[in-house]
Amino acid sequence: MENPFVSVVIPVLNEERYIAPCLTSILGVNYPSDRLEIILVDNGSTDKTLEIAQKFDVDIQIKEGVNVGAVRNFGAGCAEGDVLVFLDSDCVIDEHWLMGGVSLLDSGLDAVGGLYILRDNPSWVESSWILKSAKEFLYQSTLVGGCIFIKKSVFDSLGGFNEAMSAGEDTDLTRRLSQGGFQVSIDPALSIVHLGYPNTISSFVKRQMWHSEDYYQNFPGVLSDKVFLATQTFLLGLLIFFCYVLNLLPVAFGLVALFLVIACPALLTVKRLKRYKIGLISADKLFKIFILDVMYLLGRVFGSCRSLKKLIFRSSHRKYERR
Repeated sequence: MENPFVSVVIPVLNEERYIAPCLTSILGVNYPSDRLEIILVDNGSTDKTLEIAQKFDVDIQIKEGVNVGAVRNFGAGCAEGDVLVFLDSDCVIDEHWLMGGVSLLDSGLDAVGGLYILRDNPSWVESSWILKSAKEFLYQSTLVGGCIFIKKSVFDSLGGFNEAMSAGEDTDLTRRLSQGGFQVSIDPALSIVHLGYPNTISSFVKRQMWHSEDYYQNFPGVLSDKVFLATQTFLLGLLIFFCYVLNLLPVAFGLVALFLVIACPALLTVKRLKRYKIGLISADKLFKIFILDVMYLLGRVFGSCRSLKKLIFRSSHRKYERR
């Protein structure tokens, strides 16, 4: 059978460090070049991203000031392919990746994705977050936005990504695909190297803040999210402990707060070790994983506070418009 026409959609924002390796890897795939188009959608880059991208044979589009879901949807709207492939601009693929994903769709799936694996020589933050990095290991059950193959007819029937979400639009798409009766699969063999993992504590916390900016906008559906519940419990512990430090609460409350602040990240650490099927590890490695989970929850707390602020602002803005 003739290979289907494939449109690779890449959202980009200030990725001058990674865009060249990303585009080079796509142009090196073993897929017929006349059955492939690459659509790069810029979200308002202010660095040399576009200058670098113009050196490659890609279709460059501009869509500024919107969430990443809207950027991807805009690229999909420009696509001519029967198959849409969403790839992030800080990722690189191997030569067989594109053909592998298309073959899985041809086997009867409606959407398929891979996972992110680590680059060579990762920082301790990266290796403490992704505990196993191999194309044979499955550690996630939902599609990740930077590694998705989907039939365009299916994508269009669902209305694409949720453009109101600043993060989590890939999980939302997975949920809607499943609810619609479409066949979705995650195949570790399609995993790609993610160059853009946060490699410092500050960048890691900022990433978690971004991922949790829509917590309260998705209420009450978010109540089924265990991470959200852990985040709010952790926040409660921090608030109680702060009140204890100010002598507003007795010692017993301080002990309860200390227990919550330690237990929440500890449970995340245990959960991640089980998910990655990690056995005995050194105390040093375990401590680093635990510290990163503390930072994870702190970032989510800051992000949820930002989400609540946005919700209050929108509510007061609506009241003002009604007057």
